[in-house]
Amino acid sequence: KEVPSKQEDPDWDAMDARYSMINYLASQEENAYGPHVADPRTGEIIEAHVCIYHNIMKLLADWYIIQTAGSNPEARKLTLSDEVMGALYRQAVCHEVGHSLGLPHNFAASGAIPVDSLRSPSFTDKYGTTMSIMDYARYNYIAQPGDGVKRYIPIVGPYDKYSINWAYRVIPGANTPAEEVPALDRMVEEKLGDRTYLYIKHSLTQNDPRGQTEDLGDDAIKAGEYGMKNLRYVMENFDKWIAEPNQNYDNIKDFYQEVLTQWRRYIGHVNTSIGGIYETYKKQSQEGPAYFPVEKEKQIKSLNFILENVFEFPQWLIRRDLIEKFDDSGMYERSIRAIQAGALVDILSNASLNRMADFTYKYPDAYRIEDLLASIRGFLFKEVMKGQEIDIYKKSLQKTYLDRLKYLGPKNPGAEKRDMGVNVLLLTDVQTIAWNELNALRDDLEKGIKKYRKGSLMRAHLELMLRDLDIVLKIEQV
Repeated sequence: KEVPSKQEDPDWDAMDARYSMINYLASQEENAYGPHVADPRTGEIIEAHVCIYHNIMKLLADWYIIQTAGSNPEARKLTLSDEVMGALYRQAVCHEVGHSLGLPHNFAASGAIPVDSLRSPSFTDKYGTTMSIMDYARYNYIAQPGDGVKRYIPIVGPYDKYSINWAYRVIPGANTPAEEVPALDRMVEEKLGDRTYLYIKHSLTQNDPRGQTEDLGDDAIKAGEYGMKNLRYVMENFDKWIAEPNQNYDNIKDFYQEVLTQWRRYIGHVNTSIGGIYETYKKQSQEGPAYFPVEKEKQIKSLNFILENVFEFPQWLIRRDLIEKFDDSGMYERSIRAIQAGALVDILSNASLNRMADFTYKYPDAYRIEDLLASIRGFLFKEVMKGQEIDIYKKSLQKTYLDRLKYLGPKNPGAEKRDMGVNVLLLTDVQTIAWNELNALRDDLEKGIKKYRKGSLMRAHLELMLRDLDIVLKIEQV
């Protein structure tokens, strides 16, 4: 219903708990949310407000263009059609209505779909991009030119219908909540093992690669390859699609940053598998572990993807013909180096390495930290061992790697993270492994530095790293 006028109903009030509303908020905020009011005695939802900020249209349109324009001609323009914008709004409102009905996020839903199915017109017409509209699944960045895909937007999926059925179905003969439990449990047990109905809770730091935000498909590496292929085409052409000849370069600048942000998302989706852990909720009556590590082979493949697509700098991200129009400080190229460094730091985070160390104690064939570090070192310093010149991006990563090892190594003041008076880094072998890697890195640099001319910038770069290593190692030897 439309909100009544004062003449139609002088006592009507938007804050009256008898009315649930979809609210439009005139604001530059690029967001939406769906709170509800529940009876604390029973949990019954008695009122809800779905709030849609005006400027969510910019957020949705930017995502749609950047994520789908590689294969979707309708997305290759600054102002999308009313039909497309209506579908984008419908999806956003529907997600928030789901919250109003009590549904939480389910970030596992998009991972239930095989990546190549998202290139199928018949599959995407039926399911969109995810099995649940309550996922943070975005628009179809998997589909390739020529696939014939028409539906790029998430829709209500089988998981949503199942959840509503579970939450709201009347169970004949059950007079109390406790009496409903056996029937509800049977509904869950019927779906065990069916990936469509897997639930993974919303977490600020996601360690299960099946339950990530902003991702699509069941294989982050394959999805990232398709996504980057499309993103490369977008980077080459987006300025022509959104051109406004009589305006300044603000919109070009914003889109350039959005492309970099999308690239960073693909990196994060793959990174999660390195040191990742599967989390499958179980009742006491169910057998098997609830937590177990991501397969060694998958972790190695994920690392190789990062080495080849991130640490080997992708030149296609640099459009100097555009950057020189709006960036007078080198910020955008530094932003790319920061994303690269962030990916390396994520791989070498305390949490990830401690999980890997714990896995090694439990599973003899688990992926070892020593092997991870050796692979990273071998890639980042391969030019050094051959006496070849390296670019600023690789040098930045080399310095980040050394800085991270120093943080992880023994007696580093920055590593004195304590929990109830205990230095948590002392509870595993991570410090010892980092110590060994510092020594191995120093040996490699000593061999490699002889291949460079004294006084050269490359030689000076390695000398500084060696000096840093000497300080760290000598301090530890005192």
